[in-house]
Amino acid sequence: MRGGTANIVGIVKSPVETYRNLLHGEAKLSIPFVIVVLSGLVKGLFTSLQLEACSLST
Repeated sequence: MRGGTANIVGIVKSPVETYRNLLHGEAKLSIPFVIVVLSGLVKGLFTSLQLEACSLST
């Protein structure tokens, strides 16, 4: 079991060892980057739709 689930279980079972493994592991920023970009796009879309709806109602 590796990855996010293993880290969550590891924090509960043996937090010190899990944090040491995380510190020595390779930093993977691709997933957080994709999440930030997608959330920004969704937020921009909703903001655009709200502004359009407000301009139509007045």
